[in-house]
Formats: sequence, structure tokens, C-alpha cells
Amino acid sequence: MTSHDDERLDLTALDPTRDPMSFERRVRATVAAAMARRKRTTTTEALRWWRPALALAASLALAAWLPVLLGGGTDEPATVTRTDPALDLLTLARADASPSAADILTTFGASR
Repeated sequence: MTSHDDERLDLTALDPTRDPMSFERRVRATVAAAMARRKRTTTTEALRWWRPALALAASLALAAWLPVLLGGGTDEPATVTRTDPALDLLTLARADASPSAADILTTFGASR
């Protein structure tokens, strides 16, 4: 009776280096494909998105200007209900008197 240790499988058919020329061709083809993929990802993949980005920018611009283009806007300028905090701070700094705590809190939005 023979044991399984005595029976060895012949795996030489699975050796990729059996045919050195064929093995070298496969290695070169794999390296060339990897280099082409790397080059594609750094240049063409970045440029591939310019058209969708341009289309999105144009759509957003059109959506923002659509009411004006359709004549839905008024001829009067829009009134600003909230002042610029930097302008308020500048006004407080130029005042002859020291600002009160309430003025400072109002300027920085604590009362809102």
C-alpha cells in the first residue's frame, strides 16, 4: 500500500517560467498596460470631467439669471435689510465715543 506522500503531483505544467520567451512577453504586456493606465489616470481622467463641470456651471448660471431674463425682476434695486458687520464695525471704530456693549453685541450678531 502506498501513502499520499509517496505520490507527488506533477505541477510543472503550471509553471509560468517554463517557456521563458512567453513569460517575458506576458510580463512586458502587463507592465505596459499598467503604465498606460497610470498615464490615463493622471491626465485624461482629469480632463474627462471638464465637460460635465462646464455644463453644471452653465446650468447654475442660467438658473440664477432666469428670473432676470424672463423679466420677472423689478426695475428698483433690491433693498438690503441686513447691514454688513464689517461696515458696522468700521462705523463703531470711527465714532468719537466708545461703543457700548449693546452696540458691540448687535454688530457681531449676538442679539439675533
